[in-house]
Amino acid sequence: MESLWLTLLVIAGVVLILIILRKIRPWRKKWLFIIPVLVLMAYAAFQVLFPVHPLVTVTGEYSVGKSEDYFTYAVNNEQYETSDGNREVPVSLWHPEKIDDMNGKLILFSHGSFGVADSNDSLFNELASHGYAVASLSHPFHSFTASLEDQSNIRIDMAYMKDVLGTQGSDDLEKTLIDLENWSQLHEDDIIQVLEQIQGEETENPFLQTANSDEVILMGHSLGGTAALNLGREREDIAAVVALESPFSGDITNINENNTYDFTNEPYPVPLLNIYSDSIWNVLDELALYEQNWKYLNAENGQYKNVHIMGSGHIGLTDMHRVSPILTNIFDGGLNSEDYTTILKQINEAVLVFLDEL
Repeated sequence: MESLWLTLLVIAGVVLILIILRKIRPWRKKWLFIIPVLVLMAYAAFQVLFPVHPLVTVTGEYSVGKSEDYFTYAVNNEQYETSDGNREVPVSLWHPEKIDDMNGKLILFSHGSFGVADSNDSLFNELASHGYAVASLSHPFHSFTASLEDQSNIRIDMAYMKDVLGTQGSDDLEKTLIDLENWSQLHEDDIIQVLEQIQGEETENPFLQTANSDEVILMGHSLGGTAALNLGREREDIAAVVALESPFSGDITNINENNTYDFTNEPYPVPLLNIYSDSIWNVLDELALYEQNWKYLNAENGQYKNVHIMGSGHIGLTDMHRVSPILTNIFDGGLNSEDYTTILKQINEAVLVFLDEL
């Protein structure tokens, strides 16, 4: 289908050139031909960039349902308020359609920088088809867009986006660490508030009420995975963590005289699955921020699992690869050599195997 739209785009472009070159007078008459062709080209270009392929087929036995919930808590930082003194965190939920098909296990997911709650839609559907309840958080001002309960939308904070892009590849270890701590803290605060309100029975969602919120599985991509890794060390109600290419920035204890990071030697307290793409897999031992990841990659501990998804880039670990393969490959520097179905299926399988072993 993409090739069909691309062909149509090329044909429309040729037609546009021919119309412009033809001597049609007056010019307003020529525009009667040009405008429809431009509209057709714009539509075809959109279809090429955003073909939105179907979700990966689930392997579980249960039909999947979806619902929404919203959690509000008081904040002191006006920068992150969604209303006067408060912050609302929208949560999208994937679960079996029938509440009796739930396995009782609750997963909280935090997306990465510029992400959205649906960022790993295929994974969420797969897990729900096996009985899990998956609650994926939007992080207003960090999400590309977040839809609140009153249907208003909050777009990403452009200053935040600029700061994140400016940090990429920076040699300023101190600033990088401070920025990561600040950004991940917002994700952590949102996760904690959602979790504790679920535990306090402050939700009317029956699927969240039924799930076991005292032994939660945390998951996240990139910055969201870092928040999950940090909370996995801090809280006793976390049963396991899955991080999709996320650094252990919370494990950093110091910047030493060699201008590199020192990390804690304390073992990670819960079962852990780290998933990596081609973006950093072959250079883990060279990246200061990922030194702790390298240690866990070589740790002789059965509860630490590591999976390399070959043929994928960093953004390719999300459903962005399914929604827009072309843009994803541009953002990932051409690393997404495998099709989205192969990559997302491998992620689904790796996560299910990990969870089955808990």
